[in-house]
Formats: sequence, C-alpha cells, structure tokens
Amino acid sequence: MKFDYSKLKGKIIEVFGSQEAYAEKMNLSNTAISNKLNNKVPFSQLDIYKTLDLLNIMPSNLNFAQCLKDYFFTPKVENIQQNNNELVKELEDFSKELETEK
Repeated sequence: MKFDYSKLKGKIIEVFGSQEAYAEKMNLSNTAISNKLNNKVPFSQLDIYKTLDLLNIMPSNLNFAQCLKDYFFTPKVENIQQNNNELVKELEDFSKELETEK
C-alpha cells in the first residue's frame, strides 16, 4: 500500500524551508528522505517519532492517532482513469486468449 505524504511534505517546507534541510536534521541523505516520501522505502518508527518531534507535532494522546494518520498513514488514492485503462487492457488480453483457445 502506498501512502499520501502531501501533508507531511507541506509541513516540512513550512518548518524547514526545504526537504534538504529536513534531511539534514534527520541525519539522513536527501535521497533517503526522497525515497521515503515517494513510497520507495517505509518510514521507521524512529523516523516517525523524530519527525513529529522536529516538526513540533506533539499532540495530546487523544489526537495522536489522528496525527499519525494525517501525516504518515493516509492511503494514496491512485488515478482512477489509469486503473480503468489497465483493467480494460487486461480484459482485452483475456478476451484474445479466449478467442485463440476456441
């Protein structure tokens, strides 16, 4: 599953001015941060905790779960048209396979 980090990216820019400055504070390379923000590598628990601290997002216990969801666990909505096109292609391929089996 991929996650939508747009809110996190916005907060990073708001607080640090750039992704590079955030990466430096996290003691990670910009490439490592980019990979995390682009769903290529997951955020570790330590990454999440440190990020919340650096961004001054320390909600009360009542809001903690919502903050985690908002910044780290919002599912990414894929392009519906792209999904439809892929499904149509799969159905066409399947239909061709059925025709050749006849």
